[in-house]
Amino acid sequence: MKAEQSHAFYSFRSRLGPKMEEYIAHKRVALDSTFNTQASALHAFDVFLRYSDYDQGLLTRDAVEAYRARLVAKNLSSSHIRSVLGTIRGLAIYLIGQGTDAYLFPKNKLPIAHYREPYIPSLDELKKFAKFVDAKAVKTSKRLHQFAVSYAVIYRLLFLLGLRISEAIDLRREEVRFSDNTLYIRNSKGNKDRVVAFNDGLAKLLSDFDVSADKYCPQRTYFFGIDSDGRPCKTAFRMWFKRNWLKCFGDHGRYALPSPHCLRHAYVVHIIDLWAEQRVDFRTRLPILSKSLGHASVANTYYYYHQLNGHGKSMQNFAIAAADIIPQEVRDAFLN
Repeated sequence: MKAEQSHAFYSFRSRLGPKMEEYIAHKRVALDSTFNTQASALHAFDVFLRYSDYDQGLLTRDAVEAYRARLVAKNLSSSHIRSVLGTIRGLAIYLIGQGTDAYLFPKNKLPIAHYREPYIPSLDELKKFAKFVDAKAVKTSKRLHQFAVSYAVIYRLLFLLGLRISEAIDLRREEVRFSDNTLYIRNSKGNKDRVVAFNDGLAKLLSDFDVSADKYCPQRTYFFGIDSDGRPCKTAFRMWFKRNWLKCFGDHGRYALPSPHCLRHAYVVHIIDLWAEQRVDFRTRLPILSKSLGHASVANTYYYYHQLNGHGKSMQNFAIAAADIIPQEVRDAFLN
């Protein structure tokens, strides 16, 4: 299970740490699909407690408010602060349920999340970035070369197949199947498995990487493994992506900076734009696209595309074509 693998990287050392670990174990049993994010947030809170005056083994109001103030001082996004405080609130609910006193941060005081419209890179930008990181990987030191190459390949899986970062990083070797050019995505969001097909061009890229990686770690468990059992870190990949995007596009990149998850949006947008250009029957293709993305319904894919501006005619075609497969109330909610 992915949650168990991610948790192995965290060590909770505050006096409240054992309770945090109990809560994490509880969430693991519950198969919570947001577990990885929650474990990371609690680990950061654990570190804060260890080096503060609030490490008393209790979840107190003073500790939570002090941590909230620190998050605000770091100028983090309201959505991030809301997510962190929501996780700590979940811990409090768990402790109270066990009969332990804990401060329950008021739900109505959680920051209102303001979501920024994702920046969707153009095809030219995606190609330029791919060439940039490939060229840079060649010049990378021997010690970091395998990381650079791994990240360059993972980047392609995000915008060529629409994978989530965790899905690409968590691929095991046997889940990249060259016999039929498919990826087996295991225990993804919502604890669902699915199969994603790739073309011959990507098959060659993945095969070449596999051969190259064998020289560094022939016994690796994960396809992008850095040793026998480990794999790249999502945070490290995000930092690599942001750093290199800014280097590749300079000042333009500062005003048009996508997140790695925006590459998944880009995959949806460019495919739908292409369908509109080629006058493809959306009604037959949308369910296939939704299944490949791991969406629970076509309405989720519709949402991915709807929240983006500037797609004019393609958006109209999409809305008209989706009329037969997306409930009226869903379309009305998005269009109003």
